[in-house]
Amino acid sequence: MREITIAIDAMGGDHGPHVTVPAALAYMNNDPDVNIVLVGLKDVIEAELQRHKVKPSSRLRVHHASEVVTMG
Repeated sequence: MREITIAIDAMGGDHGPHVTVPAALAYMNNDPDVNIVLVGLKDVIEAELQRHKVKPSSRLRVHHASEVVTMG
């Protein structure tokens, strides 16, 4: 088995963490060899993880970004 780490801009897309976090969790659950790093505003990402009853782990990390580029 080879381990793969993927960093995801959790704040990106039209709907941000409400879409990116569940998608990342679904991918991680389907591939036991992948590790996910969710990048963005830590408090917002962790709140979304709590909604899904998931905590950061060795396979799922949150990396805080002090700034976010908005559409405006």
